[in-house]
Amino acid sequence: MELSDSQGKIAIGIVVLVVLVVGYFMWKKSGPPAPTIPPGQTLQNPFGTGGQPGPSTGARLPGR
Repeated sequence: MELSDSQGKIAIGIVVLVVLVVGYFMWKKSGPPAPTIPPGQTLQNPFGTGGQPGPSTGARLPGR
């Protein structure tokens, strides 16, 4: 394959394009995932809306 013929130039162009596209997608996917906010929480209220509270620290558990 000579570089002077048109098929050689097209083949090299396709290879370069594929390498660039694969490199771009690898670069985009290599970062950490975007954080997800659980239901009931917002950025303004990161601890949630205060659903059902758990037992207090001094409370006895039933059956003990």
